[in-house]
Amino acid sequence: MSTQHAFRTLQTLIVHSVAFPHPSMSNKPEFFGLDVTNENIKKFMSLGKMKLFPEEVQEQVFGSKADSPIHEWELIRSQFQAFVSNYTFAFSTIGRSLPIAKLPACSELQRILTDRGEAAKAKYLAHYGELKEESVRFWRDHSNLYHIDPDKMEEFIRSSFQTEDKIERGFHFSVNYFEAMPPELLGQINEIDAMEKAGVVDACNRVAREAGQKLKETVDEFVVSVATDLEEKTKSALQILISSIKSGQWNQKSINSVLKFADEFRDINFINYTDLQSFMDDFKVQLKEYKAQDVKADTTLTESMTDFLNQSVQRLSEMAEEDKHEVLRGFGSMGRRKLRPF
Repeated sequence: MSTQHAFRTLQTLIVHSVAFPHPSMSNKPEFFGLDVTNENIKKFMSLGKMKLFPEEVQEQVFGSKADSPIHEWELIRSQFQAFVSNYTFAFSTIGRSLPIAKLPACSELQRILTDRGEAAKAKYLAHYGELKEESVRFWRDHSNLYHIDPDKMEEFIRSSFQTEDKIERGFHFSVNYFEAMPPELLGQINEIDAMEKAGVVDACNRVAREAGQKLKETVDEFVVSVATDLEEKTKSALQILISSIKSGQWNQKSINSVLKFADEFRDINFINYTDLQSFMDDFKVQLKEYKAQDVKADTTLTESMTDFLNQSVQRLSEMAEEDKHEVLRGFGSMGRRKLRPF
């Protein structure tokens, strides 16, 4: 079974986008006592922007930063990005590859964050008028920071407010799932005459064959890249634990975090990297034998656990130097599984 077929059956590509309003106004030359008639100021200087709704304004309206809907959207963005960072792999320049085993979790997280985003958007829009008035008051009070009259500052501020419709369109959270496939070979085309048909079909089929070969090469490169990424993720998890032990800032949660990674490894190992999977299975069994409370109380156990982790990191380094031909072969064999996300 080809790696292309395995690529289509064992993962899906995703592209996500999170956006929300950051109302701002371009700083004016007169804010800094500069000559507004001097064209060189605009040509050679970047004066930046000022926030229309700084944290002080949001806290005045919503009570605290934690209660601000903009803060909620910041959390939504960071939480979905954390999922993407942990469980997906870069594919070419067009998206991230999501292992099929993680598709239900991704879909559920998307649903939860979408609901939270809609609630936060509604809250923001409901208080938009209040935000504008509080912004005007705030910037009038702080106009002394600039070389400008409070009334003129208010005029600038009010002219910079966007309509509620435009603000509403500024909230956006989407996750799109898709496949990467080459064009199909063409058969009969009845809409054009025979001579033109022959030229079109030959050209399209040539492009299809070239695209198919290019996709095969891209998928092969991708599989090797995922194998490297899996090695690095594993190595990083172990090194973080080693560093925490050396610093003395660790406990059972530190061990459990690595064990959780080991438990989830099979789900993200959709390329069937069997050597690394076997390593992780054995590693998990051995790591479970260490309990933080016991290790901290026994110097010998501490040395034993540290040696075990260092040896594991060394083994991972050795695996990284090995040829990935068997990984490509293993990924192709995984394509025989009848798994389709949609």
